[in-house]
Amino acid sequence: RLFLKIEEELMRKSGKPALKIVGIDMVAHYFGEEGAVTLGNLEVSREKYVGGLNIWLGKPIYPGVVKKAVPLSSIHLKLTRRHGCLLLYGMKPRTPLYAVEMDVSNGYPLPRLTPMI
Repeated sequence: RLFLKIEEELMRKSGKPALKIVGIDMVAHYFGEEGAVTLGNLEVSREKYVGGLNIWLGKPIYPGVVKKAVPLSSIHLKLTRRHGCLLLYGMKPRTPLYAVEMDVSNGYPLPRLTPMI
């Protein structure tokens, strides 16, 4: 409840929708696997009503929760490391495979996606 009040206050002050980044493993740890999926369902419904963006980060700690959360998402990206290279691809919708590299030419790290042919 407190989190929702803070979120609503920030949205009222800024006039813009909220960005929420949530670790699925932490939600599952505190609320259980079914509780995490239930919360995910509630958040999807709420964001359709109030707007905003939810980013749920999943690790393989609770693979069951991640599997159940995928149908709730409109976009599902997978980030993995193979042979020392960081790779990104879309599972929903399907996208090509990209290598993730860091461009520091401007003095700060900026991710650069290079298509893998």
